[in-house]
Amino acid sequence: LVTGGRDATARVWDMRTKNQVHVLAGHASTVDDIICQADEPQIITASHDKMIRFWDIRSGQSTKALTQHKSGVRALANHHQEHTFASAGADRIRIWKQPEGDQLRSVDSHNAIINSLALNQDNVLVSGGDNGTLQFYDWKSGHCF
Repeated sequence: LVTGGRDATARVWDMRTKNQVHVLAGHASTVDDIICQADEPQIITASHDKMIRFWDIRSGQSTKALTQHKSGVRALANHHQEHTFASAGADRIRIWKQPEGDQLRSVDSHNAIINSLALNQDNVLVSGGDNGTLQFYDWKSGHCF
């Protein structure tokens, strides 16, 4: 189990013993979202500090920091088949390659702070804004429909 909070850390917990395994420290503000890869020992965190960090779950160390967002990163979504993920904040949605962290594309988003992202099996990416709106995008093209 991995949790994040306002103390700018993510914490890795052993579900069997309920003991803390790692404190992932490196962000400068609230950790808003966390995703984990099923086939790699990697955790990805998003923070109000405008950064996305990759972490090695074995060592508890940050392996990469992505700094392309111009505002706090509040939401992440893993792709179900590709080794890619999406991130979102107030500036835009960005699509990244895992585990390298290369930005593949960026998508203009609605004029709101995006607080949530979800991706379904049909490659429809949904973003939820703080103004109460949802927007639906084609994963491949970024087209908003």
